[in-house]
Amino acid sequence: MTFFSAARVGLLRMRTPAAACRRFYPQESLRCGTPSAWSAPFLHRLSVASETLPWKKPAEGPTFPNSDKHPTEFRTSGVPGAGNGWWAKAFIPAGVRLRYLSVADGTLHRFADEKELRASGWDIDDAVNYGIAHKSDKDAIFYLDPGTACNHADKTRVASVKYNMEKKGVMEIWTIRDVNAGEEMFINYADNFVACPWFDRLCAERGLTPLSKLPEALEKGLA
Repeated sequence: MTFFSAARVGLLRMRTPAAACRRFYPQESLRCGTPSAWSAPFLHRLSVASETLPWKKPAEGPTFPNSDKHPTEFRTSGVPGAGNGWWAKAFIPAGVRLRYLSVADGTLHRFADEKELRASGWDIDDAVNYGIAHKSDKDAIFYLDPGTACNHADKTRVASVKYNMEKKGVMEIWTIRDVNAGEEMFINYADNFVACPWFDRLCAERGLTPLSKLPEALEKGLA
């Protein structure tokens, strides 16, 4: 992730076609900071350069705390038509923290409602595809920066990573099994993503499926 928001059956990624919440790529902006710190000039700067959008960034930087020993990358998924996936570039044992993001340091962006999300200056029809809710703060939607292009572990795949959302304002991603070099990593959306009522309504208005509801939709063949 990203993580992040729906797709047709088989395209198990955080990014898919636009008719059914098609992007599994949660994950996630420009440096927004916390809502209380926003100003009009600052928000205006957020809407510039698409390459600075969180979901456009590579798997590098301080939010990948163990990248020296356990490097990863975002590249074309092994799932046909699923866009990018998250790949291990070297062996990674279980129990490794691959990502650490927080609202405090600006790498995790929190939006309390639709108005705040629109104030970011992002294209709303694009942004709704990448947001995920926090298990300890379910009334807001979050974007990881950089995002995490991690596909869903359906019944044919084994999850290799999971989120830790025990602390408000913080998200971590840990490996839950050994991952070999050159292996694509997957995450179980059903176990990791929860609903955010106002954001889910926003997705529904656009005929999209939020990540929290994607596993069920895929199971029913509705995505």
